[in-house]
Amino acid sequence: MTGLSPLLTLFQAGDVELDVRRLAARGGLMPHGRDDIALLALLTRDRDANVADIARASLARYPPPLVAEVGEELGLNLSALESAPATPPPTSEVPPRDDQSTAESVRSRILGMGVAERLVLALRGGRPERMVLAGDPAKAVALAVLSNPGLHEAEVESLARQAQVHEDLLRAIAGQRAWVRHYGVVVSLVRNARTPAAVSLLLLPRLQDRDLRLASTDRNIPDIVRVRARRKLLGG
Repeated sequence: MTGLSPLLTLFQAGDVELDVRRLAARGGLMPHGRDDIALLALLTRDRDANVADIARASLARYPPPLVAEVGEELGLNLSALESAPATPPPTSEVPPRDDQSTAESVRSRILGMGVAERLVLALRGGRPERMVLAGDPAKAVALAVLSNPGLHEAEVESLARQAQVHEDLLRAIAGQRAWVRHYGVVVSLVRNARTPAAVSLLLLPRLQDRDLRLASTDRNIPDIVRVRARRKLLGG
């Protein structure tokens, strides 16, 4: 584990609604086992005693050596956790993946969903669901898209171009080295009006002259980014 995913970082900060934390504490929310262990480990310290108890019970389903290893990577001592009867994994239904779905039909389908249901869908749904939920007003839901195992480089680049996505998702993409190694992702972030100016300025030196020239005349991006691009073209 090289670091917490953006969604896990959000849980660590305690910036997640109680019903979502309760769902996550039941285990099986994250698509990858080590991520799920990390999430449960964080939730054993939750401020809500019931969430912490459920997380401890769920954590007991995993092999103790693996739990201890992940805990050590997180700087948490999990060796003292007592085994407890495991709770069932989340049973939230995820609609079948249908990559032919239109954005309108996906929006219609999720209209009546709560935050916890949308978060599960963001983690497990197909590309149409991810593209819509990347702009979800709930930060946890938007960031969950980045932990979906179906996400790939071309889709990350597409998300980085979209004006409807959550600002924190753009910031999280920029913070992932594996993604900003790809030039198309960098260009998309800089040219996106929703990307925070501070993020765009950090990425600007990576642009080639052609893209600097386009950024220098792009009225949709912040003035400070456009001006800095012009200065770089002039050798400043």
